Amino acid sequence: MITYAELKGWADRTGIDQAPAEIHGLMTGWLCAGASFDAAKRRSSLSEWLDIDLPKSEFAILDVIYNEIAKGLDDDEFGFRLLLPGDDVSVNARTSEVACWCQGFLYGFGMTGRFSNVEVSEDVAEVLKDLGQIAAISEEIPDGEENEADLIEISEYIRMSAMLIHSDCTARSVH
Repeated sequence: MITYAELKGWADRTGIDQAPAEIHGLMTGWLCAGASFDAAKRRSSLSEWLDIDLPKSEFAILDVIYNEIAKGLDDDEFGFRLLLPGDDVSVNARTSEVACWCQGFLYGFGMTGRFSNVEVSEDVAEVLKDLGQIAAISEEIPDGEENEADLIEISEYIRMSAMLIHSDCTARSVH
């Protein structure tokens, strides 16, 4: 499995400004909305979103991550995971990455155009609203056991919410 550090290294090497968590969130949003992008469409959409023209070979890591996300979301054992920095990073930096993940997810989900606001279930609508609130977090979060516990709880809520959205939206017909 690709790690956060590997994706960050790739992003730094290729000059991509987006946070690694945001990239992961974007592709998760696509898949949760039920979009099925082939590799060429995925590369085209990513190039446009990243605002960078990379050779096809540079997308290999993103192809692996996309497939890992798809496998995790379809896993009956709830194997989907968020791609976030490890515990060696400050709570504030990890909180920022969680917010970036949510921003990417919401953008990815929305850009598929598969659902309007009235076409998602009440549960999904509520979760999308929650993700929007998490995406808006911008204040400094100090290190500490309580904030660490809160971040773990929020991250788990996001992980489970992504699986709920995927399950709900991939089972629905779309407009």
